[in-house]
Amino acid sequence: MVVNAQPDGRPSRPREEAWAGDVAHAQSVLRGAAAPAGVVHGLAERLQGVNEFGYARRLYGRLRAAGDYRGIPATPVKVGQRHALCTYKDPDLPAGERFTSALEILADVDLRNPTPDE
Repeated sequence: MVVNAQPDGRPSRPREEAWAGDVAHAQSVLRGAAAPAGVVHGLAERLQGVNEFGYARRLYGRLRAAGDYRGIPATPVKVGQRHALCTYKDPDLPAGERFTSALEILADVDLRNPTPDE
């Protein structure tokens, strides 16, 4: 028995449903819907994990711009590093721009926290 089916009648997959839900949630947050920092961070982590680097990049950028890291299990440096990684890997950005932007993000992280983070 198929409980959930796609429009063409094929069974839907829980991973596809979760991915679609995360993308929809990211779109909502990026349009301005309120969400706690911990929720945004978790969403960015999941999207990065399924190679949705554009959404993850923008969510990490939003976290860094807000400067609110309450409820996030990562340090601000780690969030900055993830932001740089997603920027570097985002295929929607021109290659020269994404490399330069990623380096700028890493430089900003180093300026804000000159001591090594473990």
